[in-house]
Amino acid sequence: MIWLIISLILHLLLIAFSIRAFYPVQFANQPLFFSDLINQSISIPYYLIPVFSLGSVILIWLMAKVPALIYAVSPWTIILAATGSFYIYLLFLLLAAIYCLSILKSTNSKLAFLALVIVSGLALYSYFLWLVILPISLVILISLKIFSFKSLKSLILILILISIPLVISMLFNLTGLQNIYRNQVKIFADPGLLGTINQFQG
Repeated sequence: MIWLIISLILHLLLIAFSIRAFYPVQFANQPLFFSDLINQSISIPYYLIPVFSLGSVILIWLMAKVPALIYAVSPWTIILAATGSFYIYLLFLLLAAIYCLSILKSTNSKLAFLALVIVSGLALYSYFLWLVILPISLVILISLKIFSFKSLKSLILILILISIPLVISMLFNLTGLQNIYRNQVKIFADPGLLGTINQFQG
């Protein structure tokens, strides 16, 4: 527990220092996947990104103690959290999904299953590529016999139902699809964050 507390304090202090050092440099707001499909601009607020980063520290600590400290002091992670990178949020969802799967592997926890459904649903509605990443990940887990198809059948059915509105919206909104490609498929399309930092820092 002491390593977790140290990691959280260090991470929070380094993020706070970085925000002060880099301000007003920030990543451009990344609209959530579904918001482009409904022609709205809904994004994760900047102030929540450091919260998700702290959540990632906790999740890493729950799965493997020491790497949490490595993540907490990683310069790249700190810069991404301080400048409001959307991918810190996505990393939190990924770690949460992995943690829920690890619990389901050892126990048949309904709470872990519910959390996995919520996290996976958020991921699908947040990022276009999750429509590709998630099925491939499930196929790999089943192919490697880490999980049986029977144990994941309920999850797969629920995720298919959850994704139906997205697929229908995509079919009837080509403009939204173009926006999604421009905003989400071109990873780190923000024009020269590091160059902008150098400009502000001299």
